[in-house]
Order: sequence, then structure tokens, then C-alpha cells
Amino acid sequence: MHRRCSYVGCKEAVTVAFEGGYCVGHFISACYKCLEQSAEPLVGDGHERNGRLQRDSLIEIVDKVTSLTLNSIAFTNLERGQLMDILLWTCDLLSTGTYRGNGSKSFVNI
Repeated sequence: MHRRCSYVGCKEAVTVAFEGGYCVGHFISACYKCLEQSAEPLVGDGHERNGRLQRDSLIEIVDKVTSLTLNSIAFTNLERGQLMDILLWTCDLLSTGTYRGNGSKSFVNI
């Protein structure tokens, strides 16, 4: 029996093992949520996240998106575009070091 997407109320099968497992649509939503949180400017020193954990989460997104797209799943044009956007945004955050919690005081808007 197939595992179900961990998004509340979703009856789709798990396609991606990320934060418990999601169908493609909810994986895309979870990635965007993670990226939006990563791109938020820091509010204060007490609210910094551990930079290593944040970086590991971003790297996991790159790994999962890459693996998912290489498995030849039939995506809609919208899903393909969203996955490409997620990949580019994640790589941009990693390459510029602007993700939340990296210890940098500067922030570049993405």
C-alpha cells in the first residue's frame, strides 16, 4: 500500500520524501514556504536560526527537486516551471549566502 501525502486532507500518494512525504503539488508548496522563510530578513539577534541547519534544508531542496525531475514523472508545464523556479531560487540563496541565519548582517532581496 502506498503512503499518503502528509499534507492534512490530501489523499494523493507520496512522491517526494521531504518533511514526512508529499505529493508533487504539496512538495512544491512546502519548498516555497521554506524558501520564503529562508529569504526573510532577520528581525533581531535573538531570532537567528542555526545557519548550518538552514543551509542543510536548502541543500535538501536542491537534492529532492533534482531527483524528482530526473525520475521522468509527467509534470504539467506549471509544475515544471515551479520546480525550475524553486531550484534557481534555492541555488541563488546558497550561492549568495543570503539565507536566514547565516550570520551575515546584510541581506539581498531575491
